[in-house]
Amino acid sequence: MSAGARIVTLRIAYLGGAIALWWFATGVLWSTNPVLSEMGPADAVPALVSHLVDGNGFGDIRTSLTRLLAGLLVAVVAGVPLGVLLGTRPGFESATSPIVNFLRMISPIA
Repeated sequence: MSAGARIVTLRIAYLGGAIALWWFATGVLWSTNPVLSEMGPADAVPALVSHLVDGNGFGDIRTSLTRLLAGLLVAVVAGVPLGVLLGTRPGFESATSPIVNFLRMISPIA
């Protein structure tokens, strides 16, 4: 088996394992939970397909991407000049160091 075929096979196996784990979690472990039992792959995939076929899904995707890009634009517009200022002015860096170090402890996912 070539290296490329092996990589594709592993990716498909991992995807299958993730879907099986998703099914196991929602269909077996939490099958008595009325909310989680409705979020398994057997319910989610047909709902996604119908949402995209109806045309509503693409509008939602556009809205989410617009919000994401707006947030990234604000981050770049504010972050780049602030980063340059912090990197070029030692006094400003030392004055803001406690705040920056505190913010560094906050999880990026939060």
